[in-house]
Amino acid sequence: YLKKAEAHFDVFNDQRALIYIHMAEAYRGKNDLPNFYFYTRKAQEVIHGETIVTESKYSPWQSVLFNLCEYFSIKKVPDSVIFYAQQSLNGEDKTNPHLHLNSYIYLADGYYQLNKLNKAKEYALLALHINQNSDESLDNRIYLIASQIFEDLGDYKQSLKYLQVYSQRNAVSLDVKKSRAFNEIEGKYRTAEKDKQIAQKQLMLTQSQNKLHEKNLWLTTSKGLVKFGP
Repeated sequence: YLKKAEAHFDVFNDQRALIYIHMAEAYRGKNDLPNFYFYTRKAQEVIHGETIVTESKYSPWQSVLFNLCEYFSIKKVPDSVIFYAQQSLNGEDKTNPHLHLNSYIYLADGYYQLNKLNKAKEYALLALHINQNSDESLDNRIYLIASQIFEDLGDYKQSLKYLQVYSQRNAVSLDVKKSRAFNEIEGKYRTAEKDKQIAQKQLMLTQSQNKLHEKNLWLTTSKGLVKFGP
């Protein structure tokens, strides 16, 4: 039906961008990335200078930007992900939580792919703040991305926490790949906790040995003073 609509663009000229966007999303659902990208770019070409009012949570232009973020995220081109996410964040609608959330998610993802983990963490926390303080769960992808970021930062406790939230909010069992990741992070967290406990015990032992050494030194010095005193 979208193909049929495409044939009548001369009649529905003001709707071209919307049709291209819907076609792009249809191809995304089929995992056809070349056509997803092709129709997103077609929408981008015709959308400049046009004002299209829709009931969607995003304007057509925002949809184009997010499609480009999605495409370049999949293709592992983080600079482009960040570029288009920043354009979205600088858009006209400053009050739309969906817009801000998705922009922050893609910025976190882009910086994570660049291995700029502290910057990725910064945007992940902004996205988490929006998602956790909303009346509805807007987008649970952020919990998975946050889990990955904190894992690479070595904070396995936080990584495990967000992976658990991701699993619970999706209300489905983790697939095999994510189950393996869950077990690996849990293992890393437990190992880190054990290492932390060992380090704390070693520190306490060292402190005790130092105190004992100081005490023995004091006793030896005191005896010397008594023995060789005036």
